[in-house]
Amino acid sequence: MSVPELQDAAHKLAAVDEYLARTSTEGRGRVAATIRRLEERIGQLIGPASPNGKSVGSVATDPDGLTKHQRHEFRMMAAHPDVVAVVVADSTDTEPASRRKVTDAIRAKTKGPVPEKTRDAMAARVAKAEEMAAAGATSRQIGKALGYANVTTFANFRRDRSIEVPADALLGKPRNFDPNRIVEQTVNALEGAAFGLDLVKYEALNPDELEGWVTSLGDSLKSLNSLLRTLKEMTHAQQ
Repeated sequence: MSVPELQDAAHKLAAVDEYLARTSTEGRGRVAATIRRLEERIGQLIGPASPNGKSVGSVATDPDGLTKHQRHEFRMMAAHPDVVAVVVADSTDTEPASRRKVTDAIRAKTKGPVPEKTRDAMAARVAKAEEMAAAGATSRQIGKALGYANVTTFANFRRDRSIEVPADALLGKPRNFDPNRIVEQTVNALEGAAFGLDLVKYEALNPDELEGWVTSLGDSLKSLNSLLRTLKEMTHAQQ
């Protein structure tokens, strides 16, 4: 997938996350984990920055819709996939893996070794997962015991640490995202956001945030316009 396609997917998931944050925490861990992995992939595609500030690699040097700050953070994530994997694996509905958590973890790693307490906690979590898997527990059961939101979130943790769960073979793969639910939640989130705009006093907005908001809103509108065009085309095709 290209950078714009990955951005489009990330923006749509961000809309879903916004809706979940307003209505319920269920599913936020999985959504946040997926967004972080998309951002890591974007960082891989744009490549590292050269000494003159331009990207190097096989992809265009100025990806559409990416701010300088976003490029910096996505490159950090691409350069430290191990840290991204740890934070993403720990993403739960109550404590989703935000980009801030990932970049803070990367900065902490580059400043020094992982604290012994953190290593011990992760080792204990892995040991418990392996013990439950050997006893016949499924990924859903293990993930719930470890505090993960769902099968998909735990699956990232399991895969990154090569933990085998034999019981999963009897149940098949977990379901993919329901496209109808995603679109419905996106529409509902937009309705809620539009209602909230009536309460905004624009003269009280922070000027330092305006540029970032304009860029982010522009990116979101591109994705939403694409969704609107697709839905209209599907509607016309049914008539």
